[in-house]
Amino acid sequence: MARHFNQGKFLKASSLSQNAIKDSTDVEVEKALLKALDKANRSNDINAIVTTNLNLIRYYRQQDIDETEMLNLFDAFNKSCEKFQDTTCFTQYKLSLGEFYFKKTSYTDAIDELNQALEYAKIIEDKSLILAVKNTKGRLFTTIGEQEKGRKEFRGMIKYLDVEEKDYEIWFNAAYMNIAYTYKNPDSLIFYSSIVADKCKSGEMEVGCDDLYNNIAYAYLRKNMPEKALHTIQNNIDLDNLRYSSDDDNFYTSLTHTLGTTYFKLEQYEASIKYYKKSLYYSEIENNLPDIIETKEDLALSYERIGDKTTALRLLRETRILIEQYNNQRLKEEIANVKSKYELQEKEQEIISLEKENEEFKFATSKAKSISYILFVSLIVILLALYYYKQKNKLKFYKLNEELTINRLKSLRSVMNPHFLFNSFSTLQNYILKKESIKANDYMTDISNLIREVLAGSDNIYTKFNDELALIKSYLKIEQGRFDPEFKVIYNIDSELINTNPIIPSMIIQPHIENAILHGISNNLEDAVIKVSLNKKGKLVICIIEDNGVGREKAGFIKDHNNTPIHLSIASKNIQERLRILSKIGFKNTSINVIDIYDDEGMPSGTKVVITLPTQKKLN
Repeated sequence: MARHFNQGKFLKASSLSQNAIKDSTDVEVEKALLKALDKANRSNDINAIVTTNLNLIRYYRQQDIDETEMLNLFDAFNKSCEKFQDTTCFTQYKLSLGEFYFKKTSYTDAIDELNQALEYAKIIEDKSLILAVKNTKGRLFTTIGEQEKGRKEFRGMIKYLDVEEKDYEIWFNAAYMNIAYTYKNPDSLIFYSSIVADKCKSGEMEVGCDDLYNNIAYAYLRKNMPEKALHTIQNNIDLDNLRYSSDDDNFYTSLTHTLGTTYFKLEQYEASIKYYKKSLYYSEIENNLPDIIETKEDLALSYERIGDKTTALRLLRETRILIEQYNNQRLKEEIANVKSKYELQEKEQEIISLEKENEEFKFATSKAKSISYILFVSLIVILLALYYYKQKNKLKFYKLNEELTINRLKSLRSVMNPHFLFNSFSTLQNYILKKESIKANDYMTDISNLIREVLAGSDNIYTKFNDELALIKSYLKIEQGRFDPEFKVIYNIDSELINTNPIIPSMIIQPHIENAILHGISNNLEDAVIKVSLNKKGKLVICIIEDNGVGREKAGFIKDHNNTPIHLSIASKNIQERLRILSKIGFKNTSINVIDIYDDEGMPSGTKVVITLPTQKKLN
């Protein structure tokens, strides 16, 4: 969980400003900064000009003033650099402007400015500035999901580390901790964090050590080693003297959540609730919606374990509302990130293509001395034609990738639709009212697991087979609990699929199971059966969903007369669109076939859906 890495503290520590400016709206502070800048400009002291410009920019960024005014301030900074033609000034200007664009999520503009800043910093061989630029670039790539590129920038910082530098501790910590952050594997997180931990234990380093041990403890939790996680925190962090501060960049919130999870896994639920409550309280102060959702869910599980079902149910109901808000927020962020990644990748490919074309052009020019003018012109025409078609194909690919990403988010929202959640929580409430505590407990656990699995799978267009199977089973258990009598579910799962755990497109199977329940067996629950078969055939996964319901014709008649919601038809449309896009990018064998089943007398006796899905080697 990314929130357990307190990256912001390193940023604050690595600020280029000589004197930090506190967040204030005091007019006197602004006047003092403007006066200092005016004095520096009149003195023609370039170092003073750079320092006062940076201080004023940071102050205005804290006040979140109009973007146009900020750009005017940057323009004045640039003119000062041009006046003196000072490379250090240009470096600071470009770095600061890149950070500004980064904060505004203008990632393409940010990369342009940071690349120029890096060129200037290398010219003057200023290690501190090189480290600052590479650290910012690494954070930017990590933010938009380009983990490998971010890792490359952070690794590139290591060769510039110098023990003689005054900020050595900060940059050493930032480099290795950020590298650890780019890995999802807990063993990698522990390995790179341990490099820094050795310096904390020896007393060589003090900055960020608490963050470090919190991250190591979190990695142990992911490895299901709560005893080791608790030992790491208790032996390295002074919990008795630790207090929340608005300047700690969510460290205290993260640490208390780690402790809550640790005690939960140790089955010490009262202690777990104590720390989860602290984490939730400060998450709400920070208005961190993902943290609030996760902490409420974890807190609900803790209350459920001590038998307080009422509080657990209340927390889950509150979470349901927040999830809808978060889904809307995620949709906007995902679209913005996809657009930014597309623009950055397009620009990089353009640069690579231009460099390659330039090399080919030079080669062709050298050869042109011995050939005729006509052959030379023909070669240029061929090169331009190849370049045109190459760029055209790339554009087509990126558009398809963007379509797939947006469609995946629509599929996520179709699975977690409010109607389904309302019915599920109503069933849970019914169990509670009937005082069927065991059933209520199991049913609430199933709902929580389903929400977790759906949200965890929302980060990828593809998912692991076993994760998708777990989601399907959780969904079917929840649906079984809603019907009286319960329908029967029969699974036929190929053991090879479970053992090899291939990667398949996510969120395609579940809507068809939902369709079989609501439009098939729900109209005739007597001896109702849902059969789910999953088999491997070469590089394909064949999924068969079969029900013994009333058949499509009668289901359509019932739907028309009962004004059934159109959610499923929308979900089916989204799935068809996804399969169409998958087919375009090479998965030609992807298909969905619906077959009507009839008994010996020719009467409809159910429906069979055959879904053919491609597999791939790794997640995108």
